[in-house]
Formats: sequence, structure tokens, C-alpha cells
Amino acid sequence: MKAIITFTIFFFVTLTSYSQARCGEPIASDVSNLDTIPYGIVEKKPIFKECENLANNEQLLCFKQQLDKHIATHLCYPIEFCGQGRVLVSFCIGTDGFSKVLRVNSLGLPKAFEDEAKRIIESLPCLTAGQQNGKTVAVIFAYPIHF
Repeated sequence: MKAIITFTIFFFVTLTSYSQARCGEPIASDVSNLDTIPYGIVEKKPIFKECENLANNEQLLCFKQQLDKHIATHLCYPIEFCGQGRVLVSFCIGTDGFSKVLRVNSLGLPKAFEDEAKRIIESLPCLTAGQQNGKTVAVIFAYPIHF
């Protein structure tokens, strides 16, 4: 009998820990007190100076185009290595508009590719910082660089 009661309690505890919000039900998430906010949910996203005069819906496309342009013009393929691959770079665009690399994942490529990806992101020009609730905030962004 003790085993049945223990099992029942354990079952209901684990069942409720995996519960999810229903479809269409708002999820409580207060990001107003966070120091850094993910790019996907920040109200006003960081942008390049070239994208400032565009409509909000065009700024995301412009941001990605300018980022791709920067990567293409500054990429130096490590010539001592041959092969192709992708490096995923997570970086933060600070309240001052400058980028700081948080994490680099080379997905099996040599460290030289990680170093190159880090160099490229850290050489980004100063951006217009993101904003949340009218306050300038740091924004986290992840982007793949293809070699």
C-alpha cells in the first residue's frame, strides 16, 4: 500500500512539472527587469546606422543584410585548413552599441575558425542600441558564419 501511495504522489508531481500553457494562452514573461534581452523579444532591435531611416518591418532585413555584408568583406579564411563548415557565434550588442562575443561553437572545425568568427563579430561597427520599455538595453544575438 505504501508503494502505491508513493508511486501516485511521484506520478502527479512529475506530471505537473511537464505541463505547458494551452495554445493561445499568454505565457507570463516579464523581461523589463533583465539586463540582457534576446533579439527575438526586444521591443526596439539594435540596428546599423544604414538602417535607421527604414520602416520597422524593413529594419530586420536590413540588419541581416548589413551583417552579411560585414562578414563577407571581413572574412579571412584560415588558409592552413581546408574544408567547409559553420561557426555559430552568440554575441551581445551592448548599451553602448558595441558587440562583445559571448560564445563560439565551431561545430567540429579547428579553433582557427572560432578565432576568425570572433574577430569578425568584434570588428562590427557601433550600432544603435536596442530598447525595452524606453530604456536602452543590451541585446543577445546568435548568428552562423559559413566558411
